[in-house]
Amino acid sequence: YGFSTGLMFKDVALFMSRAEAMGLDLEACASVRKIWQEAVDTFGFDSDFTHVVELQEKAADVVVKG
Repeated sequence: YGFSTGLMFKDVALFMSRAEAMGLDLEACASVRKIWQEAVDTFGFDSDFTHVVELQEKAADVVVKG
């Protein structure tokens, strides 16, 4: 815990920027970027990155317990 949602999105977006500059078409990674963007929009840049699971719980109508 302790890593921010916004920094995770920044890292994913940076990777995607470089991959696209190299001409790579990474559809799955583009989906991951979209999920992290939604997490930033929903929970805020400074939220803990583990909140991302809440988006998937909502989409799947399940609760992850641990």
